[in-house]
Amino acid sequence: MNSVNFKHWFENKLLPNIPNNSIIVMGNASYHSVQLNKPPTSSSKKSVMQSWLQQNNIQYEPNATKVVLYDIIKLKKERIKVFELDCLAESKGHSVVRLPPYHCNFNAIEFIWAQIKMILPNITYPSNRVMLKTILKKKTGKTHANMLGKKKTSIGKEME
Repeated sequence: MNSVNFKHWFENKLLPNIPNNSIIVMGNASYHSVQLNKPPTSSSKKSVMQSWLQQNNIQYEPNATKVVLYDIIKLKKERIKVFELDCLAESKGHSVVRLPPYHCNFNAIEFIWAQIKMILPNITYPSNRVMLKTILKKKTGKTHANMLGKKKTSIGKEME
């Protein structure tokens, strides 16, 4: 999965098919968290840091060193963090709630993956897709196509 594919699914499959004013709970995978207005890093040029601070109306001394500018950025960047998918959801009337980092106990999918890994321990697969197809067949005696029937769903398309 990557951010381009996830954004496409989010925009074209999820948002049109959920009730108005939904709350979307989002994990912290990198493809969920593409930032708009991404802050400069410590290796960014001083002029880039100054420009970012100006664009975000953050005061700094004009003669401040790069180290001081970056310290200011580190202090302010969390308060102005904006994610692309959050804006997309908000434009369609939905809200996004993000799970706190490193709190997998709040993320239901982590419990599901734990169960899947217990079903087929110590076996490696070339992809999650192959693993899921194998699990479905092993547990049900049916292929994923039989389980999904002829009806095309977003799940069926993803698994084919």
